[in-house]
Amino acid sequence: MNRDMRALVPGVSFRVTAWETGKDVRAFLRGRGFSRRLVRQLAEMGGVRVDGRPWTPGGRPLVLASGQRVEVVFPLPPERRVEPVSRPVTVAYEDADVLVVDKLPGLLVHPLPWERGDSLLSRVYAYLLSTRGPAWYPHLVHRLDRPTSGLVLVALHPWAKYALSRALVAGRVRRVYAALLAGDLPADAGTIEEGICRREDSLLVREVHPQGRPTKMSFRVVWRCGRATWVRAILGSGRTHQIRVHFSSLGHPVLGDSLYGGGDKGG
Repeated sequence: MNRDMRALVPGVSFRVTAWETGKDVRAFLRGRGFSRRLVRQLAEMGGVRVDGRPWTPGGRPLVLASGQRVEVVFPLPPERRVEPVSRPVTVAYEDADVLVVDKLPGLLVHPLPWERGDSLLSRVYAYLLSTRGPAWYPHLVHRLDRPTSGLVLVALHPWAKYALSRALVAGRVRRVYAALLAGDLPADAGTIEEGICRREDSLLVREVHPQGRPTKMSFRVVWRCGRATWVRAILGSGRTHQIRVHFSSLGHPVLGDSLYGGGDKGG
């Protein structure tokens, strides 16, 4: 697979193996982690080549043989959704398919309809424009709340986004959080699986509800002092405000989170 970070356009290249011999191009790409929809879109845009020649899905299936090369080039996104913002971004890891970047507390992870300025996505886009060129565009794999700091996984093309999103849903990506809670949490460890939904009187606030979307979060106490408890939480699902809502429902909101009862600095 091509891993050249200096490429002018994002793309991947595969060599057909012996055990893949006899598959047609569509089945081959599906086996390599491409969705049906993405294969169709790429083919229609001329983004799939076999031994240098364009492949289109119409007509007789093109059956592959061992040693053939299948190349996929990802075209420019049809619609730019953010404006680049040239402000500092800390890159913790980078390769041809993915970035891991450090989000600062108070920074939006992506622009909102009513707030179109600075965001992590805008900064990453500016970073890609300056280091790779106009064909590269960031795709968020997951998000963090505005008050939260930490690492965010960013895919650099649609195939990486699809593969990483599936890995996230399947639990193959571990998301570990540290949170300082108000008060002395009684349990040393536990798992919370209460459903979460949007509160009826708010577009922003979430609440625990029996008919809410299913969730899962496990936690372990790292340190306690009576007035506060430091916990390590691992998400098994990724609902909006999940950690904040779950601990608030236990009567121990995250300190500083005024939205859920933890102080005067939430948001």
